[in-house]
Amino acid sequence: GYNNSTPSFAVRRRTSQAFRMGFFRFRLSGENEAAEVKEVEFLRSTNNNTWGLGIGEDGEIFGSTANHCPSVHMAIPNRFYENVRGWAPQVLQQISDTFLFQSPTDKIRQVDQFGGYTAGAGHAIYSGRTYPQEYWNHVAFVCEPTGHLVGAFVLRHDGTQYTSQNSFNLLASDDEWCAPIMAEVGPDGNVWVLDWYNYIVQHNPTPIGFKTGKGNAYETDLRDKKHGRIYRIVYGQDSKSPTDVEPLRRLSIDSPAELVSALQNHNLFWRRHAQRLLVERGQPDVVPSLLKLLRDQSVDGIGLNVAAIHALWTLHGLGVVNNDQPVVLESIHSALKHPSAGVRRNALMVL
Repeated sequence: GYNNSTPSFAVRRRTSQAFRMGFFRFRLSGENEAAEVKEVEFLRSTNNNTWGLGIGEDGEIFGSTANHCPSVHMAIPNRFYENVRGWAPQVLQQISDTFLFQSPTDKIRQVDQFGGYTAGAGHAIYSGRTYPQEYWNHVAFVCEPTGHLVGAFVLRHDGTQYTSQNSFNLLASDDEWCAPIMAEVGPDGNVWVLDWYNYIVQHNPTPIGFKTGKGNAYETDLRDKKHGRIYRIVYGQDSKSPTDVEPLRRLSIDSPAELVSALQNHNLFWRRHAQRLLVERGQPDVVPSLLKLLRDQSVDGIGLNVAAIHALWTLHGLGVVNNDQPVVLESIHSALKHPSAGVRRNALMVL
């Protein structure tokens, strides 16, 4: 948000640098309940409250903010600028063609950015394969609760960066209570939408005749703090229900072969969990299988080899990317010539 933050953490009683709105990440030490924040890195500033984060299947970082900026792209983190004397990063700016939305109703209550994204929330990129290929790692879903809709932003390469086009609505309602605030790809490859379901979305400024209450929000009986809705947006007539997701999805650290196999799954939802479990398991016995995935030169319909990308970061997470593992280093160096640009990019980042 727009308030200054200076996170502190228990390890050596340190505090991080102060920062405001933008992207940051943190590293944990320890496991489960004993885990503590070890390090905080502020990645890049945005121009307003950062209410959306989207990570592409190739590791590209996108997001949305409140107030007139529904789509941004973080090409280069701060640390690369900070390592060069005289260089300084700029605040990330809007990459979309417009901030305006198309709502099916004129029953819209806004206090600013009229007719456009004033509460842009979420920037989830479609990372399954249940929807048609045109969506794959190519369409981001940005919610606008004041407009009662979930916008679909088509991402396109523009040199070394991206642009996005506010092309259509995945979901739009003429129900004045409909207020989507998050849309994510679920375990079945369909898009799941969280609807705050509230008549009043923006909490300030206080209109004439109303009283300002807690949190600088004006008091009204039209706020609903008890109810909400979840929608599952199914593509086509034959899509599977959530209970029909493949049974092997009970991923377990006791089945390392299945975890490695799951790195090839068509849905990032499962690949991410499999990678996490392999790293938390912490055993190098899966390294040969990971190298086999990394050496696979095939690409899918959009030029990605997602299994190779996850293999790279699993090797990194297991701590085997070092001079004591020449076969690992050799394989990663070879990945710098992979047919997939996404694999090449992530191989360079891992090194």
